[in-house]
Amino acid sequence: MVIFNCLRGKLVRFNLVLLLWNWYDYLFFYFLIPVILTAFHVLPDDLKDYLILWPLNPTFAGLFFSSYVHLNFNHFLNNLLSYLFVIFFLFNFETDRRLFYRVSSLLLLLLPILSSLLIIFLPAFRVPGVYFLGFSVITSGFEGYSIYAVFSYLRNVLKFSFNSSFILLVFSLNNMIVLLNLKIPSTYQFIMISAFTILLFLFVYSIYVNRLGIKQMMYMLTLNRIKSLFKGGCLVSAYRLLLILLVIKYLFSLPVLIPPEILIGGSVINIFSHYVGYTFGTFTPIIIGSLKWNYQIPSRIYWRGFYNIEKGKLVRVWVILHGVASSFMKVCYIF
Repeated sequence: MVIFNCLRGKLVRFNLVLLLWNWYDYLFFYFLIPVILTAFHVLPDDLKDYLILWPLNPTFAGLFFSSYVHLNFNHFLNNLLSYLFVIFFLFNFETDRRLFYRVSSLLLLLLPILSSLLIIFLPAFRVPGVYFLGFSVITSGFEGYSIYAVFSYLRNVLKFSFNSSFILLVFSLNNMIVLLNLKIPSTYQFIMISAFTILLFLFVYSIYVNRLGIKQMMYMLTLNRIKSLFKGGCLVSAYRLLLILLVIKYLFSLPVLIPPEILIGGSVINIFSHYVGYTFGTFTPIIIGSLKWNYQIPSRIYWRGFYNIEKGKLVRVWVILHGVASSFMKVCYIF
């Protein structure tokens, strides 16, 4: 504990957000998760075959554990390094530790099952000999979550006037880039043009809504302010430069997750799971953030004789319904 506190005190020079994290946060995300992935990777091939998701013959184990096993060492190493980089990024930009744990729990536990169920029920994947595996669906979820982390940092640390539609701005821009890069048959051109038009509308709308925050950000990009970011020594400057490069990488990660060529080295990139993970990771923190229910009883229900022992349950039900309705309206307001 003492050693960690000393190290954390030195890390503050690089980024104040690092004060948010405790030693067990690093232990779980930087050590325990990689150990779990390594343990699954060294399992016997016969057991791995049972954990793989076969859409034509799915098992309950394959629904979840297929996201934790890998085809070979290169597949395992690429996903492990991608995971460690995105966790490093989130530790430097996420400003709500409790939200981070809630979203991470859903990404690690719910997302694999959701992705597997979608694959099973889509006829396009129900082909003999086709199987799915790999941690990339979860890594894609964390990369989608990184958009929210950047938004949280811009709003809470740098005090830029952004609202949640900033996430929609980045998401729509990434999707437009993907549509422009994909090789789509002429029979689907109308669908692509329609989707692109909708995304363009959302992009322009999000820019208009966040115009004040964008002006503030452009003002910060002046030469003198950029120079001020690199004060504090070579190590601090290199660290902050790395963070800037990672911001660019993760704000525009979808075109990398869904490349134009999906066949690499004889293996097919599972772009469907990548997109499901990315979308899930992008919007889950918004929804969870909006579900912070206010359990304080609204003043207008304090009428005579209503709140007593016999009717206490009714009051609690009313408060929960009020929280659900309020949360739904907040989510709808984003769009």
